[in-house]
Amino acid sequence: ALTKRIKIGLQAQAVPSELVMKLFGSLTAISFSPIVTIEPRRRKFHRPIKLRIPLPAGYRLETSGNLRLLCSITGGQSKAVWEDVTGSTPLSIHEQCLLFTTTVSARFWLVHCQRSQRCQDAARFAQELWRYLIQVPFMAKFVVFAKRRDINEANVRVFCMTDDKEEKTLEVQEHYTLVARSRDVEVLDRQPLFLEFGGNLIPAHLNGANRRPGGGSQSTTRR
Repeated sequence: ALTKRIKIGLQAQAVPSELVMKLFGSLTAISFSPIVTIEPRRRKFHRPIKLRIPLPAGYRLETSGNLRLLCSITGGQSKAVWEDVTGSTPLSIHEQCLLFTTTVSARFWLVHCQRSQRCQDAARFAQELWRYLIQVPFMAKFVVFAKRRDINEANVRVFCMTDDKEEKTLEVQEHYTLVARSRDVEVLDRQPLFLEFGGNLIPAHLNGANRRPGGGSQSTTRR
């Protein structure tokens, strides 16, 4: 068969340990390596190529059997689907890295479960974590308006704003007072935002209002 040299790209995406802890907590005892991608994906090679991926931070030699190699071969804009290919791929460990060969370009990801019974859920854990990793971040700020209704009650409205100016809001026209403004912070597209109330503040919702505000581009969430 004819063969030819081609150019490929190699990408690595870090997985923040804080995000893993947030999603799964400490009880799952699961850790992830960086995600390594060979571009363009879904390309078949005539000869196998060697890959080396750093071991997850929680890896221990005595639990090496709980190390799982995941692969997603979807290309283009298709949704990534993670599959466990540990059983069909010869693996070796050298200098805190996993070594293996592949004849197809794809995404590769290592998952280490300290508890063996969790290994069967490795692909499911990865799929859930992946959804968070690919969320688009936006810079936004939180703004608080207040207006006293009478001597005992007042309305407080909280905004997550990504595009509007405070002067353009309906609250300014309704003579609300700006009482607080946050610095620019990062919010993730289509992820819920959680509000915590204390003291004598009681959340109130308009009829038909969305009770789970989420971030997004060019949006203002009013609460």
